Amino acid sequence: MRWDDGSGRLTVGRSKTDAEARTVYLTPASMEALTAIRPADADGAAAVFGLSAASISRRIRTAAAVAGLGRGFSGHSGPVGMARRMAAAGAPTHEIMAQGRWKTARMVEVYTRSEEAGRAAKWLA
Repeated sequence: MRWDDGSGRLTVGRSKTDAEARTVYLTPASMEALTAIRPADADGAAAVFGLSAASISRRIRTAAAVAGLGRGFSGHSGPVGMARRMAAAGAPTHEIMAQGRWKTARMVEVYTRSEEAGRAAKWLA
């Protein structure tokens, strides 16, 4: 669903870490990118582009390799990048947990350790 400010909301079905569907925020840039690649006949009630999580992960790995980004990209790359951007912007852990659909702060800590370490610079410089 697109909002007036260009952002969107996406309902994500249950996952291995969340037994219930949840609605998450999509930035205006994400909405533009999805609109650009969405097939004209896409069913808005169906899975995004009809792809499984494994298919999406394979496509991310392939796109990263073609772009010369190297190895280590997967279906988790999006949530990890989101967590890192939110942490760098100073978002509280509970907000990152909600957007990433994590039940514990541990996952946020793991994914944002570089950003947390970088925050020390302003106190130690």
